[in-house]
Amino acid sequence: MSGPRYATRTVRMSERMRLSRGAAFDMPVTAMLLTLGVFNAVFMVENTLDLVFLWSGAALPAGVTLADYAHRGAYTLILTALLAGGFCAFALRPGSPAAANGGVRALLLAFVAQNILLVASSMLRLVDYIAAYSLTVMRIAALAWMISVAIGLVLICWRLMAGRSAGWLINANALVLMGMLSLFGIVDAGAFAAAWNVRHARNENTLDLCYLESLGTSSLIPLIQLRNAPVDLVTRDRAAALSERIRADLRASQSHWQGWSVTGARRLEKSDRMLRGAPKSPGPRWDGRACDGAPIASATRGEGLTGVKKP
Repeated sequence: MSGPRYATRTVRMSERMRLSRGAAFDMPVTAMLLTLGVFNAVFMVENTLDLVFLWSGAALPAGVTLADYAHRGAYTLILTALLAGGFCAFALRPGSPAAANGGVRALLLAFVAQNILLVASSMLRLVDYIAAYSLTVMRIAALAWMISVAIGLVLICWRLMAGRSAGWLINANALVLMGMLSLFGIVDAGAFAAAWNVRHARNENTLDLCYLESLGTSSLIPLIQLRNAPVDLVTRDRAAALSERIRADLRASQSHWQGWSVTGARRLEKSDRMLRGAPKSPGPRWDGRACDGAPIASATRGEGLTGVKKP
């Protein structure tokens, strides 16, 4: 048995086997409707609570802190992203009975819409948390994660409406992830966080200088801006001491080729311009200071700057 007839029969058999393997993973339409209905009901409860306590500005329940509320939202967001992605990638295969069912498509779109609302609520939680405490590199990463999830949910909707394959969805999300990672490789998140904290500090007592010091050279320019800002003399002295310490470290690393960098050279040049003619920091030398710039003898143990405990 050979020739074109045998080749055609082989192709048809391979196609039937491929379709049968795909059908084996198809979820029954009734089960899909029930599952999506339950998920929509559960997430409706979650979103209703967010609308009551978060978007309306109402006080949180007793015993729930802003930090707990923000962290719980992040954990829920991870779960919902996995659920939505799993449903679209495996349960709604293009050409399957469930994907062609209007009720399933409507429930899935409602589920994705609720997920998008959940992402928005999680971002609002985090924004409130940042406003209450401060901005950190990890919180910037959390915002980037939430934005990536929102884009992924939009891609799920597009995949469903346009009949794209699961491979297309995976590749599209991989491109989004690569774009986010590339952005973090280009932008100095530490410098952005330090500048935001200095610019948005409500008063000197809410600014965590220990965290700024931990950012190293990324916080050099914001610290110099702080020492030149109209703040109290204590904060100005501490910012001056920390900036001098970081400048000394940066100048030392820039003095040899192993530690030299374009970013470091630009920061050092800009700091020299900003401090041209500025008086030196009074009081103890910068090497006799704690992480918040306070003299070591008067530094408060176990607390951040000016005695404000970290969340």
